[in-house]
Amino acid sequence: VWRDFNYFQSPKAPSDAYRLYKDEFDAAYRYGGMWMSVWHPLVSGRLARAHWIGELVEYMKGHEGVWFCTLEEIATHVRALQASGEWTPRIDKQPWYEMPHPAIRDRLPKAAE
Repeated sequence: VWRDFNYFQSPKAPSDAYRLYKDEFDAAYRYGGMWMSVWHPLVSGRLARAHWIGELVEYMKGHEGVWFCTLEEIATHVRALQASGEWTPRIDKQPWYEMPHPAIRDRLPKAAE
């Protein structure tokens, strides 16, 4: 499995991942942030890993105000906030640099400028 992802670090115990994700969740919860994880079935679908995901979900459910939702529910929520005027997305102009990027400007053919 790890070779499929071009990932050669030694796999760790599922309980190690639990502690890592728990710490990430705790920090996000403490500071009012959002914590989102993606558990790909190919990687997380093993019995020991599924067990620790269940433990983590139970731990998170014990915290007031935690919202478990789908991406569709998040999109619906954000659209409602925008429609009510409670929230406006930040819009950044990109790119943040002059074209072409200074790091490659000298390597481009003159016609590209």
